[in-house]
Amino acid sequence: MDVSVYDQTRVFKFNLVPPKTRQELIVLEERDNSILYSFLLVFFAMLIFFILNLIQTFVINQRIELSEKQIATQESQLDGYDDIRRIHGELITKSELLEPVLRRDIKLTEMLDLSQEIVAKNPGAQIVTYAREATGEFVLMFRLPNVDAATLLVDSMLADSRLSGVFARGVQQRVDSEEVDAIISFSLSNV
Repeated sequence: MDVSVYDQTRVFKFNLVPPKTRQELIVLEERDNSILYSFLLVFFAMLIFFILNLIQTFVINQRIELSEKQIATQESQLDGYDDIRRIHGELITKSELLEPVLRRDIKLTEMLDLSQEIVAKNPGAQIVTYAREATGEFVLMFRLPNVDAATLLVDSMLADSRLSGVFARGVQQRVDSEEVDAIISFSLSNV
């Protein structure tokens, strides 16, 4: 019974579409292949784009940040060098301004020896202060026993050929005694 039931259930089939020729099958196969290749091309393009984005995110952006940090540190170092260059420039400018003064022979030791000779020639005279002005003149303040000693001191300094421009700037008598303070300016002849 099983065989007869099987035979009765058989379905009749037929195809209304005519069979494809070999040429048509080749065209359909090529079309399917081109669609597959197009899909694979788009897939690999997207894969490459994704990989490039990952590279940019993890490699290039970190390198850019590192480079920016290095540039910032180099700029801060250059700012430090600018300070050094500014200080160096100031030192050069100041040294160039001092050069004419340094070329002049100040003869400070000669002035000190000369002041000791002046004190030795004028008994009772004491040098209280030494000074040198921007014009190059030396200014000495003497303490003397009286006004006559101040006059003799100025006369002896005028007579000395090593001194020029001797000028008594002031003579002041001290309140508590007969002593006087005399301020005398002069220049050395060889300076």
